[in-house]
Amino acid sequence: MVDQLPSAVEFGSLSHISDCMLRLKHSLEVILTVIPKGSRIALLDEPVHRNIGDHLIHLGIERFFREHDMEIIARAHTFSYRRPWLGRRISRDTVIACNGGGHLGDLYPGHQQLRERVVTDFPGHRVVVLPQSIYFKDNRPMRQAAALFGQHPDFHLFLRDRDSMQQAEAMGLGKLYLAPDMAHALYPIDISNRAAAAQGKVLYLLRRDMEDTAAPEASTIDESPCDWPDLVRHRDTLVLATLAAGFALFQGIGPPQLLNALLDQRRAILVERGIELLARYDEIVTSRLHGALLGLLLGRKVQLLASLTGKSHAYYRTWLTDHPRCEYLPAILDKDAHG
Repeated sequence: MVDQLPSAVEFGSLSHISDCMLRLKHSLEVILTVIPKGSRIALLDEPVHRNIGDHLIHLGIERFFREHDMEIIARAHTFSYRRPWLGRRISRDTVIACNGGGHLGDLYPGHQQLRERVVTDFPGHRVVVLPQSIYFKDNRPMRQAAALFGQHPDFHLFLRDRDSMQQAEAMGLGKLYLAPDMAHALYPIDISNRAAAAQGKVLYLLRRDMEDTAAPEASTIDESPCDWPDLVRHRDTLVLATLAAGFALFQGIGPPQLLNALLDQRRAILVERGIELLARYDEIVTSRLHGALLGLLLGRKVQLLASLTGKSHAYYRTWLTDHPRCEYLPAILDKDAHG
């Protein structure tokens, strides 16, 4: 509950913190202007991989849909989507929604290709891309995306930050909306049954993937840094790989409910593991945007570092500058500067 979050002293009052978090959650209601309450939804691009941040987004989407009486009637993934199967499952008034995140662009082509296929395959349906950040390395795929999205008569794009909004406008896209990340729909997360965080204890959650940028030098860190993959065990990898194979096997006819239930179970386990880790620390220093967002959902102090695509800084400037427990650090950390 909100009143069970840790008390704040120098980082702002509890009421100010809860006001900031509730404002972010309520800002998601702009989605209702495009996906009305009670809608039936086909949710595409469901994550079946090891990134805990993407699973956090997905849980936020499902929470938002439940709280607004929306029903997910079909699901598909980058590797299991088939137009004939989806066409048989949905009616004319079904909204096709694509998952949110930070992969609209050419850095993660599988996700982008799925969105482009959908707008081509279903010109007569409303297609909604939930809050995304945009990042294109090259102009050619950007022009292709702009042409395909622009030709769809009922395409709606939600952007997570003002930089992405400006880029979408420069691409000539209409029907654009600014909304925060879907993870904010999970607020508040009740951690009253967990041990209190150790005062002054800092977790360094630092990217070790293609979006990695300058990170604190090892000599400035009290504990070894970690990243989301460190929380993923061998069994998790096997389960996710098996589920991915199962979804691919049943492509075109739709997966059995058992596969969806097993994916939901594994997703909950992975996110719970992230909560368990972050809840033990008083402060989170991270180059993972969703490490920062989960830390804020748990009431922790957060220092957010830069990422390759610039999405962390853009998100901070758009939504978090007034949050009393969040600070953006653009450069390599100096240990003396943060204690």
